[in-house]
Amino acid sequence: MGAHLIMPLLGITAAIVFKWADGPGKNILHRLAMVGFVLACFGHSWVIATVVMSGSLEEDTKKEASAKNEKACSGPAFIAMLNQLPATTLMAVSNLGPDILIDTPHHVLAGPYHRNIEGLKSSINAHILPADQAKLAMINSGATHYVWCKGANEISIYASENGFAADMLAGKVPVWLTKIAGAPNGDYSLYKLLR
Repeated sequence: MGAHLIMPLLGITAAIVFKWADGPGKNILHRLAMVGFVLACFGHSWVIATVVMSGSLEEDTKKEASAKNEKACSGPAFIAMLNQLPATTLMAVSNLGPDILIDTPHHVLAGPYHRNIEGLKSSINAHILPADQAKLAMINSGATHYVWCKGANEISIYASENGFAADMLAGKVPVWLTKIAGAPNGDYSLYKLLR
């Protein structure tokens, strides 16, 4: 149907909607329906709705991927890897702390607990500082091993500081870390900290 036929039909429909939405006994919902109709008549409204929806869908996809990646670092294979190591103190991002504490014999320096200021600071510093300073932060914390999980949400945040976490994401493992176990696809690894 050509635009020359659509416009009169749109005008007639608009007149009917306006009459329906106005007058005695009509409430705000009627007027909102009228506004919605008017907005739906403009092509720009559909473009804006499409952009908003595609952004929302893209954000949902990112969240799902992030949740899947982070879940790999609390799954049975990850926990089994950590349980092969005798009880020790592990350096890891704070979100991994609870699973490590619950499912392994190990100690962790950080967890998502607001009162553990020193542990949180040591974990954050170990990830955002340049590699040589990150080593000192880990040694000074008392950790003997480092747990790497590239899918952990915190890693992408810390990597923006262009320090140790950014190096690890880029595959640049410093010489002071020796890998002792890990996922075949590289999602997570356990390293011994060389002093």
